[in-house]
Amino acid sequence: VDAVHHNVALVPRTKAGLRAGAHYRVRDLLEILLIGSSNDAAVVLAEGASGSEAAFARLMTRRAAGLGCTRTRFRNASGLSDPKQVSSCRDMLRIFGAVRASPLLMGMLAKPSVSLAHPGGGCTVIRNHNRLLGAYPGAPVGKTGWTRSARHCFVGSFRRDGREVHVACMGGARLW
Repeated sequence: VDAVHHNVALVPRTKAGLRAGAHYRVRDLLEILLIGSSNDAAVVLAEGASGSEAAFARLMTRRAAGLGCTRTRFRNASGLSDPKQVSSCRDMLRIFGAVRASPLLMGMLAKPSVSLAHPGGGCTVIRNHNRLLGAYPGAPVGKTGWTRSARHCFVGSFRRDGREVHVACMGGARLW
């Protein structure tokens, strides 16, 4: 990824501590985004892919529509609250279906933690927010989320009795 912009430090909430002017591997940023909901990584990846976070949100909305999502509109790359950003459990399951098709992404989501080495020294360790991960054989692999407006959210899948089960939860007071 090109050098991180100075304004990435202004991204709210969960961060990996990306350093302005530093260069990071896309794969490393994707891991900390998926495992730890790193909002600064989301912004850096969006800007690298589309030039701006707004352009990336428009791209994500079009891609979601291409997957059959009818109630999803993105306004940012991180999923942070925005009155015009909406989705549904059904749509999140459709999006997660595309994730399930990627062994790389599913492998990242199944990791209990990831560490990000910062250029020039230092390391940030981020733990997976999925508390069920590794708790029992066949535990769900997926993506967690939380904002004040959406509350606790999870989309994922697990195997039980030879069947794959898909689950999406939004608006929970407690997730686990």
